[in-house]
Amino acid sequence: MPYASLRDFIARLEQCGLGVLADVLGHLETAECAAPLGMSFTQNVLPGRYATGALVGVHGSWNRQPPRAPEVAFFPWRNGGLGDQQTLVGGFQAGDGTRWGRPVAAVTGPDGAVYITDDYADAVYRLAPPGR
Repeated sequence: MPYASLRDFIARLEQCGLGVLADVLGHLETAECAAPLGMSFTQNVLPGRYATGALVGVHGSWNRQPPRAPEVAFFPWRNGGLGDQQTLVGGFQAGDGTRWGRPVAAVTGPDGAVYITDDYADAVYRLAPPGR
């Protein structure tokens, strides 16, 4: 069933009991052409303020000026819902809009690191806290 807008799609997710996914998309809705792709959840794997929340690969935009930069976003759990979006990994885009990468998804591995897939650079990056 096609949806008229992202807002309609978010409302349908909430009706289907997928409120967490709707919450993430609602946070990203205000960012034009954000292109959120892969999403995963982390609980007590990463240190400190990144211990529990959602990781989202944000592909960025290609059709606006200036282009929205790609990033790996993190949404911490707060009071039974998701807190504000934070950039966990950025720097994929220069000030003039040229890019060297576009993350698709980020997941935690059994070694406590975050693995980030990038379909622009055909790469997988490993992000690990010191000592891991």
